Amino acid sequence: QYRLAMMFHNGLGRVQNDAAGFKWMCAAAGQGHAFAQHGLGIMYLYGECTEKDESQAVEWFRRAAEQGLPGAQMTLGMMHENGQGVEKNEEEARRWYKLAEENH
Repeated sequence: QYRLAMMFHNGLGRVQNDAAGFKWMCAAAGQGHAFAQHGLGIMYLYGECTEKDESQAVEWFRRAAEQGLPGAQMTLGMMHENGQGVEKNEEEARRWYKLAEENH
């Protein structure tokens, strides 16, 4: 499902289709696929294929980060550092940055 989502989202081997990319990314993320959860977080963060929603982005990044995905951990650190989608919290930002470093 994740690969299919990426194919639709990026137009790889088929016509680019935002709605289908989002649909398949949601399906894969909902089944616990860490890279799909991270991808869905990016979609929500930047409003790609869906409405921009920073609080949803944080939720999906958190799910991926809790599975040990360094990219999601780094993004959560930045969001906490900047107060983006969450209250600004430098201690929480440092915690996520440290985890990202340990898992890289």
